[in-house]
Amino acid sequence: MNSGAKTMELFNNIPREWREAIIASYDGNFAEEFGRLCDFIDSEYDSFPDDMRPVEKTDVFNALSVPFGDVKAVILGQDPYPDAEKAHGLAFDTADGSVSASLRNVFYEIEREKNPDTEQKGFKTERTGDLSGWTRQGVLLLNTILTFKKKSGTTGVNAHAGIGWEKFTDAIISALDGREHPPVFLLWGKPAEKKASLLKKTPADRILATSHPSPLSARRGFIGSGIFKKANDALGDGNEIEW
Repeated sequence: MNSGAKTMELFNNIPREWREAIIASYDGNFAEEFGRLCDFIDSEYDSFPDDMRPVEKTDVFNALSVPFGDVKAVILGQDPYPDAEKAHGLAFDTADGSVSASLRNVFYEIEREKNPDTEQKGFKTERTGDLSGWTRQGVLLLNTILTFKKKSGTTGVNAHAGIGWEKFTDAIISALDGREHPPVFLLWGKPAEKKASLLKKTPADRILATSHPSPLSARRGFIGSGIFKKANDALGDGNEIEW
């Protein structure tokens, strides 16, 4: 377990283009506010190493391994998986390759778009939770909160909400929105949909909002949305993603 690396040092090691874009788009005093956030995260990893997700602090900024200029699509998640074997810094992706309930619905929707007669009940997939094939194509799998801490042996949704990650990831979204050619944004669920207010320059056909693919809400809009085809339509010929 690598809890010794300082969070600020890890940020300083991400590609320069990302650092400069985030700092330029940050709404506030970046050095002061992000420095305070990094100190808090370091303290959490030092004090609760077994409860922190991702387990390896070096995985916190994994999503930003996609070069800034190469991002073609953004999928927004909430915060890391609570399971140690799954969380490694990429939204929806699982480190152990297992298929979460939400991912199963994601894969079903992809298959349904290709074959509309595909039945959801009993749907099985040969896919795994390894979404690296997407990231290699320029899909940014971004959680809006980059760390998570279990609470007293149970999981606490949004356990690290309100400590500063939101402003940091808002800066990522705003920076991408400010590019000459913004990516497609896939906003799944109410928290993600709220981020649409940050998108000032992105064309409307590149802002795709649906319900979250979790079993509780997938039937409220995600299933049947055609969101992956819409994303590729917006990207245009030659830029499509092989979902």
